[in-house]
Amino acid sequence: MKTRNTLLGILAFGVLATFPLPQLSTFANHDPARLEFFEGSIPENRPKVVHVNMGGTITSRSPHPLFYYDYGGHGNFSPSELIETVPEVNYIADIEIYNEDPIPQTDMPAAAKAVMEALAAPDVVGAVVTNGTWALEEVAYFLHLTVKSEKPVVVVGSQRPPNNYSTDAQANYFNAVRLAIDPEARGKGVMVLLNDEINSARDVTKGAIYRLQAFQSREFGPLGSTDADRVVFYRAPIRKHTYMSEFDVADFTAITDLPRVDIVYGCRGCDDVMVRAAIEAGAKGIVVAAMGDGWLIDIEDALKEAFEAGIVVVRSSRVGENRVAPWARYENIFVAGDNLTPQHARLLLALALTKTSSVQEVQSFFDEY
Repeated sequence: MKTRNTLLGILAFGVLATFPLPQLSTFANHDPARLEFFEGSIPENRPKVVHVNMGGTITSRSPHPLFYYDYGGHGNFSPSELIETVPEVNYIADIEIYNEDPIPQTDMPAAAKAVMEALAAPDVVGAVVTNGTWALEEVAYFLHLTVKSEKPVVVVGSQRPPNNYSTDAQANYFNAVRLAIDPEARGKGVMVLLNDEINSARDVTKGAIYRLQAFQSREFGPLGSTDADRVVFYRAPIRKHTYMSEFDVADFTAITDLPRVDIVYGCRGCDDVMVRAAIEAGAKGIVVAAMGDGWLIDIEDALKEAFEAGIVVVRSSRVGENRVAPWARYENIFVAGDNLTPQHARLLLALALTKTSSVQEVQSFFDEY
């Protein structure tokens, strides 16, 4: 227990020594070796962080410490119970729980509105959103595009339930709160925090099903890290996000309330049956997870028919790195998806379609966000 407290004491020192509020000046000279910091009374005037619950592994209750997968259906930790497993977090922040019951992960617009409502309080410095890792990158990017606030929003999950051996839940949650109260995190949009790494919601994707080092910004790397002594940033997003966004989700609750966008997977020998199924289902947009640089071989004719029917088509890539560049023969027909993954491109296209169905205008969104 003393070893654990020593580590968390060092982590807390890195936050409290840099937090720029006068009432926290009493923490500035805290000696990280003094374990009494976590054994005495909880300090007053801590920065306030709002916890928004969207479920996931980080709140799942495993039936046995060695069940690393297939642990669903055995109950969940509420936000209050999760915080009880890492009580030291209460020494560095005043955690206000927005919702005990999770917001469904499909209700991304509702989650965005919840986060904005929480951040509107003047005494709240940031928000932490717990989420399942399988949909985490999508939820985080949707919030990145729609939450109109400069305050930090940190989406956090875990690869193992809180009651597993070698769980990452407590460390990830503690570091997410550290990040949410760090002054340098302001204005950087929505960030994803797992495994000590800070990734931008725009760039991050899940690259491993079970391993702890799962989330990666493949081409450009993380924004920074939550190191033992302090939170460190090395770069910042420059594309439009959060407080710069023009997208409005006030009239939506679920992602399915937005214009329908389907993802079609491209491969050698694929026919156009999936494209035609999307058209018949009423899709307003189609994202193609194409080979290479958005190569549309075998399904190009069907996609042109979709364009002629008023459906906006985005060329994306299944590769995972580099941007899909515009091709001259596709100009004003198909949108070039830049370096967004197909699942990210789907969300941006759905939001863009709430504004316009012009290929040129949608292309501008993909160039700017």
